[in-house]
Amino acid sequence: MPSSLTLSTLFLALSTIANVAIGIVVFRQNPRRKINATYAALAAVMSVWLVMNYLSYLPAYLGSSLYLIRWSVFWATPMNALMLSLVLQLPPEMRRERPWAWWAFGGVMLLIMGLTLSPYVFASVAVVNGMPHPQPGPGILPFGIFSVGTN
Repeated sequence: MPSSLTLSTLFLALSTIANVAIGIVVFRQNPRRKINATYAALAAVMSVWLVMNYLSYLPAYLGSSLYLIRWSVFWATPMNALMLSLVLQLPPEMRRERPWAWWAFGGVMLLIMGLTLSPYVFASVAVVNGMPHPQPGPGILPFGIFSVGTN
């Protein structure tokens, strides 16, 4: 096994463990606060995304890379939404509660998540020099708009 693979695996493990640990600490400080719960959820989703993204580009998983890439963008969708939610919770004096907007936003997020698992976001994977290169489909546009819009 090349040392770079070992080093990158070590960095992945350390960052995932640190991410989850910080999320747990923040949540346990005050589990009733919405911002703490949002941050903990973001840390958990980000950790899953990190692992999926890492595995999707390993040559050992070339046969599964299309599915791993789809799962990676699947988890990127709620990660983006949780980041936006976290940012919107930071200045409480500027926030206005609009429950219908959160329901609509959640519905759009779920639609995009479903889309990411279909062949419309990534249709296939081309292998170039032993590395997977996802081939985007027409669904990459709504995913991109959602991702840019939430960041």
